Amino acid sequence: MTGVPRRSWLFVPGADEAAHAAAARCGADVIVLELEDFTPPELRAKARALAGEAFSRWRETGAIAAVRVNPLETCGRDDLRVVMLARPDVVMMSKVVSPDQVRSLAELAPAAELVPRQNGFRSVGGGPPPR
Repeated sequence: MTGVPRRSWLFVPGADEAAHAAAARCGADVIVLELEDFTPPELRAKARALAGEAFSRWRETGAIAAVRVNPLETCGRDDLRVVMLARPDVVMMSKVVSPDQVRSLAELAPAAELVPRQNGFRSVGGGPPPR
């Protein structure tokens, strides 16, 4: 993945197969299978099962295949158990509030580039926000 441009990131609803196909044609540099906010809880199992086919289709077009999982404290571990079989290039996780969450994500997704995202202004280290 080194040297691959990342000018555009497209987030795609995880369980929407038509959106997966359209994403493959859009020309985005990174396509993200969205298992968090774009995918209702009742459709997440279906979305996880579609990861392998989606990632293959996106990689054929030269895109980086990524996934955004739910926090590990909710159903993120279930997300990773299935989608890691499809070998995403990038694993994103939102709502990170502690270094322990990042360490756990790294243990569960050792072969992927990690993009943990912090929400709000609280420091991940527990201190005050930077000024």
